[in-house]
Order: sequence, then C-alpha cells, then structure tokens
Amino acid sequence: MRVLAMAVIFFISLSLQSTLFSDLSYRGVKPDLLAIIVIFYSLFHGTLSGAGLGFIYGLGEDLILGRFVGLNALAKGITGYVIGLGEKRVFKENFLVPLLVCFSGTVLCQVVYLLLLSLVSGENVWLRFKGVILPQALYNSLLGLLIYGKFAKSATRGILKRSRHY
Repeated sequence: MRVLAMAVIFFISLSLQSTLFSDLSYRGVKPDLLAIIVIFYSLFHGTLSGAGLGFIYGLGEDLILGRFVGLNALAKGITGYVIGLGEKRVFKENFLVPLLVCFSGTVLCQVVYLLLLSLVSGENVWLRFKGVILPQALYNSLLGLLIYGKFAKSATRGILKRSRHY
C-alpha cells in the first residue's frame, strides 16, 4: 500500500511541479516538490529507503522531463541517503527541523546535480549557485513547512508508516 501511495505522490508531485509550479516561479526559480518528498521520506525512513526513493523519483523525473537521464536519479538518491543518516538523530517534532532539513537537502541535491551536469555537459554551471540554488532552497523550505505536518502524521501513523518487516 505504501508503494502505491508513493507512486501516486510521485505523479501528483511531478504534475504540479511541471505545470502549476512553473507558473509560480520567481525569477526563473521554482520549487522542487519531488526533492521535498524525498527529503522528508528519508528523514522518517532512513538511508536505504531514502536513497531508493530518491533514485526512483529522480529517474522518473529524468525519463519524463530530463535532458540527461540519470542526473536527477543520482542527485536525489545521494540526497536521500545523506538526509536519511539523520533518521534516528533528529528530533522531528521541532518546527525548525523541516525548515533546516529541507534547506540543506535542497542545497545538497542541487550541488550534486550541478556537479554531475558540469561533468556531462562541460558547461560552467556554477554561476547558478547563488542565483538559483539558494533561492530554490528557501522556496523549498517554505513549501516544506506547509507539507511537513501532513507528511509527518502519515509517516508515523498513516499510510506511509514503516512496516515492522522492513
């Protein structure tokens, strides 16, 4: 059931990200809803689940919207793993947690993506850091605050709760 829920969340998030959020962009910066979901999922389910979901979500995004297949998969997979390291170390009830974790996770995801993009394309993409990454991290953090309560409730008591066998 959790797999089906995460698949539905993927398609809804990708649809919103590529349609509605494109219209809500500010100076070319729009939120990355898939990254927010991967970050929160990793925080509640740990490294392996976070890396797996990040890779699958990133690969799906690459196949549907991407120019270079695999870049988002690796970036979101690495982000899911790193954020998942805090699963048992972070007090998730603190209201600053979603803000800080979402900000740092977005920065990590975008830095990994830009590093891989510069290797693949040969372009100097680092000029985007200040103009895109930091505003997107702030945008994601604010959007994450709106999502976090429902996500946390579902991850601890609802359909996204980790099963005992996993």
